[in-house]
Parts: sequence; structure tokens; C-alpha cells
Amino acid sequence: VDSRQEIRRLFPDDPHSPKGVFAKERIEKGQLLLSVPWKLLIRSEMDEEKEMEEDDLPDDWNCQLVDSLSREMALGDESKFAPYIHYLNGQERGQILGDFSTEAQLMLNELTDSIISTFDVMTSIESLQQRCSREDPVAVHASVLIEQRSEDDLMIPYYDMYNHRNGKWLNTWINLVRGEKYDVLARHTIEAGQEIYNSYNQCNKCAAKAYNFECGTPHIFDLYGFTESYPQRWAIGADFFFDLDQEDSGKIVLSWSNKEDLHIQEDLDILKNMISRLQVSGDRYKRDGIASHPQIKQSEWNTIFLFYDALSVALDNAFLSTSDFVAGGNGYY
Repeated sequence: VDSRQEIRRLFPDDPHSPKGVFAKERIEKGQLLLSVPWKLLIRSEMDEEKEMEEDDLPDDWNCQLVDSLSREMALGDESKFAPYIHYLNGQERGQILGDFSTEAQLMLNELTDSIISTFDVMTSIESLQQRCSREDPVAVHASVLIEQRSEDDLMIPYYDMYNHRNGKWLNTWINLVRGEKYDVLARHTIEAGQEIYNSYNQCNKCAAKAYNFECGTPHIFDLYGFTESYPQRWAIGADFFFDLDQEDSGKIVLSWSNKEDLHIQEDLDILKNMISRLQVSGDRYKRDGIASHPQIKQSEWNTIFLFYDALSVALDNAFLSTSDFVAGGNGYY
């Protein structure tokens, strides 16, 4: 680990602000941030003689990784990965949708009905049972950690402390040499005090996801349980595909991926109906308050409404942009 970076809170004086990795001094483009030898990775296949290329991984690699991580978590301080395992064992449950209460999952789907493809209401236990025929608590916890933190079939110490962000904020580059090492380098110059970011869907190893709108902001929320900061990528319904970014002034900028496919007045009506449905359902939950939903945890409520607010902003900006097309006579019919 390069000593010019440190793990700390975003706002050091605020014990509730999120943790991340920050540069303590200037780091030049191309310099090595992290290098993890192969023997220090927790892998789906721990037998060195049977190591496989990424394209040759078996269909059950996820279950194999669950088994590998479960064994190390059960060993605890006796594991050869003890510091990393101690950190993982200390992670709280309830951070991803699969760990949400059934009531919270139903609330999310009711709020986003017909706007976002239905979120998976399967619990973490049900998902692991279906995939791997396992249900013991250690395996379930391992499965959740893998969903949150793995890089495909690898669990990589320290690497999972880099937070996710795309666009100009993404400043890391991955160099994986299977059987040898996992390296993280500076994608461009990182100034002192800047946070160091990875990407869960647009990294240089994420080619299949990078231009896929189905792997955008709702997908990140579905898999990892948080609403990503700008820039965001939205696939709404079957008709609307766009990116949202925020300028330094605070202005939100929308870029359509499929502007030529829009049928302006028709789509304007669709967006208006989506905004109305979202507002009605959201207002009802806010009016009732969390006290009326005792099975929903405060953390679940807050997480869902952070996504709700982001979706509201996305829909409002899509509506305004489409209205501009109509006003400018740029519609397609």
C-alpha cells in the first residue's frame, strides 16, 4: 500500500461521515497505489495448481468463493488473512437490499413501481439457498460481503476501501495478472486531500457494464445498497436512457443516450404520469411516517428515500429536457 494514501472519514471531525481512501500528498498518473500478491487474495479456487483464467471460471465460482471466505471467517484470528477477516467479520449486516426487511423491500417496489424494473425482493438467505444450497449464518454473511466487496471471484484486502464514483472522479486503473497480483494505479494525477475512487460499473475491467444502461444507478443501488453520487446513469421504463451530472456551480446537466428515439409529446405524458405516481406514493409514506411501519428500520427508510429523492430529480430533469424539445420544435413523431 502506497504510504501517500490513508483511510479516514470524509469529514475528520464528523464521526458519522463516510470512510474512504484519501491522498495525503500528490500522486502522479501511473504510480502504484496498491499491489496485492496472489497468495494474499481470497479466491474461489484456492488451489494454486488449479488456478483458472477469468473466462474459464466455473458456473459455481460464486459458491466456491462463499466456501473459501466462510472458512476464513470461521477461523477468525487463526486465518492467514486475520487482519482482513477481522475487518470483514466486523461489518454490520443490513447494508444491501437482500438484507432489508420484507416490508422495506415491498416499500421500495411500491415507490418505484412501473418506473424502475422491479428490485429483487429475495432475501440474502433465500438467494444463497437458491444458488448454493447453503443457509448457515457464516455463509450468509460471507455471501453478503462478496456481493458488496468482491471483484468477480476475488476478495482483495484494502482494495474494497476505495469508494465508488464515476466520471472525472474515477482516478484508479486496475491491472490484474491472474496467478500473480492485483495492482491498482493512479489513472491520473491525484492531488493531496482528494479521495481515491474505484468504479463498480465503469472501471477499465468493467467493459461489459461501462456502456450498458441496465448497469446504471438503479443497478448499483440494487446490488450495493447505496445511491451513487453524480454522475448517474438512468434507465427509466422502456423509453428513457440518460446520464445526469452536476457542474461545479451545482447545475444538473442531462445527456440523452436515445434522444433520436424519443416521441416527444407521448413521452412527455409518460414522464408526467411517472412523476405523479412517484410523488403520490412518496407523500403517502412520508405522511404516515416510519412509526406507521414498525417492521422497517430507520436505516432502511433513510436508504430508500435517498434513492427516491435521486429518482425524483432524474425524472424532473428528464421531463424538463423533453419539454425543451417540444418548445424548440425538436420532437420526433
